[in-house]
Amino acid sequence: MTTVLLFTGSYPYAAAAENTFIPQELRVLQRHFDRIVVVPGSTAGDREDLDLPNVIVDTSFADFARDNLQKWKRLIFAFADSEFLGEWAANSRLLLRHPGALRRTVGHYVQSKMAEVWMGHAFDRLGLSADESVAYTWWFDAATLGLSRFGSRKGLRVATRAHGYDLYEARHSPPYIPFRRKGLERVRRVYPDSEAGSRHLRTTYPASSSKIETALLGIDDPGFLNGPSTDGVVRIFSCSFLSPVKRIDLLIRGLAVLGTQSPELRVSWTHVGNGPEKPALVTLAAAELPSNVRWEMKEYRGKEALHEFYRANPIDMFLNVSQSEGTAVALIEALSVGIPVLCTSVGGNIEVAGNGNGMLIAANPSPEEVAEGMRQMLANPEELEKRRAASRALWEARYNAQKNYSAFAKSLRAV
Repeated sequence: MTTVLLFTGSYPYAAAAENTFIPQELRVLQRHFDRIVVVPGSTAGDREDLDLPNVIVDTSFADFARDNLQKWKRLIFAFADSEFLGEWAANSRLLLRHPGALRRTVGHYVQSKMAEVWMGHAFDRLGLSADESVAYTWWFDAATLGLSRFGSRKGLRVATRAHGYDLYEARHSPPYIPFRRKGLERVRRVYPDSEAGSRHLRTTYPASSSKIETALLGIDDPGFLNGPSTDGVVRIFSCSFLSPVKRIDLLIRGLAVLGTQSPELRVSWTHVGNGPEKPALVTLAAAELPSNVRWEMKEYRGKEALHEFYRANPIDMFLNVSQSEGTAVALIEALSVGIPVLCTSVGGNIEVAGNGNGMLIAANPSPEEVAEGMRQMLANPEELEKRRAASRALWEARYNAQKNYSAFAKSLRAV
């Protein structure tokens, strides 16, 4: 019986907000394997129903991962483990200068051992065969390291996706991901979700280049197209978690420059997304945006609500000014309904906006450069309409869920 063990942050539970991509992937994967066991690392938040006949959810790993006694055991054993000591020796200067990095390394090791121990218990309980099973982690994280450690002893093959924080060292302070070389040595395949991510790994870890294969994410056809504004108002849209890496403060300041320098424009900006920065950003928008820039910041209430907004409201431009990105789901959603995009030149953004469907601005732009990018996009209505068609065409060519996940399933079987 061919089996995939899919390790998620929390899916089908809501905490890790993975339900944009994983359900669509599961519907394809379940056609290629006899059984899929979804193993969430956390059971926090609401649970989504999985109505697929050969997909089951095993929450025992999440329960085991909360066992503090087991964690303390793994921590004590760390200081007699050659792998942990080797990581310490290779990075001792960095770890001594940065206590946060040391805590991250210890935590990564402990979490990886918890995954390894759990897999030892679960292997027989789940009736797994090393020849017909693959452990697949949605994130290239501590669980991946622990599973690959188990797999190197028992012959279980391990593959992982890689996205943003789990891929780019620069997303961390200091720029360091614990045990990255060891993890790459042991896994059978790493699937970055963008060509930029694959280039980063191949350049940084050339010895593991043969294991790296780009696997683009995808979304299903929403079945409708968004339209442009027809009332003289320029409608700009953004959608993201409200965290520092998304730089919504920069977006607000760019809109302020646009509105101030072009007082004849009537602009409406809507942001959809939750996050800890929201109170500060609301205050900033109220203080900075001129009267000709109307704005609202709405809660993210799931994909269906977002689609309903796209169906009911014209949007002239999707704006992303992130400091770092893998492949942003919100951008792919915008492509699928034919919205032009303006993005910073970082990570997967370059692949999403550099195909006649939008424009790229500098990776670290000033507010004035953000405003100028918007002005250039809006200057030619005929060109903007062509960008709408190009966005939809790019979704079909690169981010169609059925195409991408079918190809991924075949590659995963080959592992």
